[in-house]
Amino acid sequence: MSIMKNRQNRLAIQLLAAAFALHAGSARAGQFDYSFGAGARSLPLGATLIGDVGYNHILWGANNGRSPFFGYLRPAVKVQTSGVVNRGQVSLGVYPVSFWQLELGYAYSYRATTIDTLDCAVLECGGGLGRAFAGTSLVLARSGFFAGWSSTITALSPTRTEQAFGDESSSLAGAQGGDTLVSHEGFAGYELRPELRAGFLLSRDHMLSSGATSSLNSIFGRLDRGAWAFTLGAGIHESVTRDAGLAVFGMVRWKGAFDRR
Repeated sequence: MSIMKNRQNRLAIQLLAAAFALHAGSARAGQFDYSFGAGARSLPLGATLIGDVGYNHILWGANNGRSPFFGYLRPAVKVQTSGVVNRGQVSLGVYPVSFWQLELGYAYSYRATTIDTLDCAVLECGGGLGRAFAGTSLVLARSGFFAGWSSTITALSPTRTEQAFGDESSSLAGAQGGDTLVSHEGFAGYELRPELRAGFLLSRDHMLSSGATSSLNSIFGRLDRGAWAFTLGAGIHESVTRDAGLAVFGMVRWKGAFDRR
């Protein structure tokens, strides 16, 4: 079952969600999977390169291609870069059943740029930013239709604490010393052909201490060609620091796998 910012993480998260790129359909016991991708977005303007590798350890059942009822663990490492923002991440995905994920992880990004949707004259937009996160994702599919939801809570810890900070992931301002980001994403669509899918994506972000919010409502399409996947979409992006505007985004991704020897 193949299911599915600023300058960096949020762009990657939204594009991958739009591509319904969860790993349940490709999980094999003792198998490593890996992918490389590039994405770009017009609002907020940015681009990123992404790479990740994970290992699938089956807990129960078997992925025989006929039933989604099996469970597994997936430890993973991810790196992202836009040149001026660089991020590394480690995570553990726990799948009680293949279409439901629980995830814990930690990421650290170093920012050597400003954030174009925030006032970095009064916010700290550079330096390091730690991200300890926990989340859950659920994806269902039947008769060509698919739908999913994910929620994540992230504790943000900037290395520079003299003033409020800007988060490159959500393009939102966080409170001085740190903040907690709550993110929700929902998507649904239809498989037009085995290699072609289309749908819509709704995304919301909220900083608990500062109260800042943002949203993205978009439509997307995804084309699969062998190991390659191409995603293109457009929607309305809005935040407390910027009026609503048209955001166009795209991503190309290549994935592979190999068995442990």
